Amino acid sequence: AAWNDRYYNPNAGHMIDGGWCTDTPDPDIQLWLMYYSKIGLVTGANDPELDAVLLKERNAPTIEIRRKVLQTEALPLIAQKMPNLVLFNSRMLHAMTGKLKGVSITAASQVDFTKASIG
Repeated sequence: AAWNDRYYNPNAGHMIDGGWCTDTPDPDIQLWLMYYSKIGLVTGANDPELDAVLLKERNAPTIEIRRKVLQTEALPLIAQKMPNLVLFNSRMLHAMTGKLKGVSITAASQVDFTKASIG
């Protein structure tokens, strides 16, 4: 309960390590949880302009347009308007045997075993 009281309070402090990370590289998982007015769990976001740009990004017809909206509109607007930003995702430790090949770990800590093999 104490963790929830602090974590979901935008005025609780200057920096927090939330201790979790997403299961997907899709940016909406974090952006919507943090900055969409109807959710805004950690930031208390309530801004129609942010909502509009997040909806524009989500509804983009191609991945290229979505990327451009994220890079040139959504992320700059979030940085301008919000008092707190996601800096990184972290995990405590990743370890594997040297015999395991083809495993990739993303910057957001997702582990992809689809091309994994023991050799």
